[in-house]
Amino acid sequence: MVTIPVVFHVFMPTRPKTSATSSSSSSSQVLNDDFRRTNPDQDDIWPQAADTEIEFCLATRDPNGAPSDGILRVPTTSGSFGTSDNVKFTSAGGSDAWPTADYMNFWVCNLGGGLLGYAQFP
Repeated sequence: MVTIPVVFHVFMPTRPKTSATSSSSSSSQVLNDDFRRTNPDQDDIWPQAADTEIEFCLATRDPNGAPSDGILRVPTTSGSFGTSDNVKFTSAGGSDAWPTADYMNFWVCNLGGGLLGYAQFP
């Protein structure tokens, strides 16, 4: 079994309205259910589906070894981000990735231009 620490970079308005903790925990659970094939809607229609023996957990330590809950709450005054990847760089108003060899990074923000989300190829 492989366990991958996850960090959520959650962009919060200067006056946050919601809790990042519950949605990040529930997102981690969905990943675990899907990768372990324990999700409630799994069935035998896709016989090639299998338990990958990969699990995800919120990071408990940051890259410097300090305690972490795996959720970076990043204050922002930006109304939205686009596909320019600015959200992934502190120098562009975003939040730098934790080392990708050690963590899976997710950025949670308002997206503009009609986007619902986007991902890069692995």
